[in-house]
Amino acid sequence: MSKVLTAAEILKADDRKIETVPVPEWNGSVMIREMSGAEKDKFDVSLRDSDDKLNFDNYRAKIVASCACDENGVLIFTPSQVTALGLKSSVVLTRLVKVAERLNGMNKEAVAAAKKDSEPEASDASPSA
Repeated sequence: MSKVLTAAEILKADDRKIETVPVPEWNGSVMIREMSGAEKDKFDVSLRDSDDKLNFDNYRAKIVASCACDENGVLIFTPSQVTALGLKSSVVLTRLVKVAERLNGMNKEAVAAAKKDSEPEASDASPSA
């Protein structure tokens, strides 16, 4: 049987991973980290529009900005830089997104299903009787 942890032991644990991703297109690398629970909740909320529907506009930039950090784990992008980040290479952003999704337990199928569920349904053009 494994040890039962105390609250203090859980709160003290260093449990968030960071990976360095080579980005030769930018002449360097980018560190991508796991989000905290609170950060993940905030990220999830950022994908909803005012009608509470999923909105994946600028998804790549949003997740990269939510995970790109310095060597101390401090985020390097501000919310005001997300739009500009979205103008960078889709190839590079996708490479970083794949790492961010993996580190944050965001399975590709679930993300794709959420995107599909957020698309508007075709309206039924038949008249009602």
